[in-house]
Amino acid sequence: MSIRLSRRLFLAAAGAAVLPVSARAEARRVISVGAPVTEIVFALGCGGEVVAVDTTSHFPDAARDLPKVGYMRALSAEGLASLAPSLVLAETGSGPKAALDGLRALGIRVVLADERPAADGLADKIAAIGRELGREAAAARLAADVAARFAAVSDGLAGRPVLCLAHVLDGRLLAAGEGTVGDALIRIAGGRNAFAPAAGHRLASAEALVAAAPEMLVVGAAMLEGLGGLDALLARPDLALAPVAKTRRVAVIDDTLMIGFGPRTPDAVAAIVAAA
Repeated sequence: MSIRLSRRLFLAAAGAAVLPVSARAEARRVISVGAPVTEIVFALGCGGEVVAVDTTSHFPDAARDLPKVGYMRALSAEGLASLAPSLVLAETGSGPKAALDGLRALGIRVVLADERPAADGLADKIAAIGRELGREAAAARLAADVAARFAAVSDGLAGRPVLCLAHVLDGRLLAAGEGTVGDALIRIAGGRNAFAPAAGHRLASAEALVAAAPEMLVVGAAMLEGLGGLDALLARPDLALAPVAKTRRVAVIDDTLMIGFGPRTPDAVAAIVAAA
């Protein structure tokens, strides 16, 4: 870390540390980064301790109204330090690493919540955040509720080939391959990822989309709106020859549900099964 950056961090922390000693001792100040982490924190009853969130955190409504610290992958150490957090809880992949290391150098606790896109991975993440916040009992209840909701909607697609569209880049569709959140949603719903065995998020050519032959799509609501709606999406040359153009089976979910697994993930799976 450069001397200049260190000095700016020191000044940011010093300027923020004007809370009365009693307030600093009693009040935990949490910055939550990543939509799934924020939703878990609020679901565990700790929303009142959150002083800021990142720009992906839109749910619940109380989180939407909080100060924003920027995009989860483009955080500023000075910006976060200026809010005098005692804890920064962040989704794996948040950063950059230098910003998080800068916070740790100031004595601010930084905890990364491991993101493993699977039902048991979500249970582990809820438990870990619950331990960090001292809300183990609430975490156990939340994990049990999420597991029951997963069980109620799992395996409803009977192997149907499904394609998850994660983003649009320069007019081309970014598809979710193996190892992604979109892939996990499809598998839990009982479908087959039509873009497998490709791994990660990849730009898909028209040839690849036709070859994938999806009978169903999963797409984010904001992304669909940006593309001009359902008719415009299915009329695209790269999808018009795919079976989904005739079946018109499209599950539309909140775009933030593709960032990682959280309390609303069973709702995303339910939406996919319902669209089949």
